Amino acid sequence: AWAAVNEPVAGSLSGWGSWSAGEDGYCLVALWDIPRGGTWRETLVQTLAEAGVDRKEDHGWTPHTTVAYSQASLLAVPKPIDSFGQVAFDAVWVAYGDEWVQFPLGAPLSGSR
Repeated sequence: AWAAVNEPVAGSLSGWGSWSAGEDGYCLVALWDIPRGGTWRETLVQTLAEAGVDRKEDHGWTPHTTVAYSQASLLAVPKPIDSFGQVAFDAVWVAYGDEWVQFPLGAPLSGSR
């Protein structure tokens, strides 16, 4: 029911970031600025916890889009991001193993799952 009572949120790309080399190499990401995003996410996490779904506590939340992986250190940064404008996040996806289920935001559920 969380998705049915939460409206979509909007965000915009705000810059670039990278993460240290991991299993797939260095990671280049585009970073999102999503006003209300942290509160929105936390209510989802609480709803999932109430349903008995555990979350990892050893990793924070950084809204991003993965752009590329590289085995070499990322020395160059792409051009500034300023042409995308606002993007609406209008659904959440829940992944459990290989199963992915989409829940549109602000839409009544047609059945429970």
